[in-house]
Amino acid sequence: AALPGVAAFFHGDEVVLTVPRSKHRFTVENYQVHAKWNDKGTWQRLVIERAAGEGEVAPGDVVQFRAWTGKRLTVQNKTVHAHWDHQGHWQKFVIESKSLEEPEPITNASRIYLLAHTGARIDADAPDSHG
Repeated sequence: AALPGVAAFFHGDEVVLTVPRSKHRFTVENYQVHAKWNDKGTWQRLVIERAAGEGEVAPGDVVQFRAWTGKRLTVQNKTVHAHWDHQGHWQKFVIESKSLEEPEPITNASRIYLLAHTGARIDADAPDSHG
């Protein structure tokens, strides 16, 4: 169960992904994805879509993120972008959690990691990153 007073995210909910160290948020600016700003507006909102369909989002779930543009976050080589509305392998992420407890539903209080189809985790806070 989620923490008292903290609701779990479900398929179709809007989420905002925040980089813990910088507090910057994933932003879709046209087709580019970056984490340069700490805004919390339309460009930062992503709809989370579970591959399994309806239900609570939990660690181990395969998900996609649809931006305000209607395009989905895509990992192509070492780049994350939002050029396409495809729902294929490149758009899928596995939600990982550092929690050693039983898998809890994902909430706005959760610290998660996104594992891409490449086997790499998304790192918007890398020292050599622009955002």
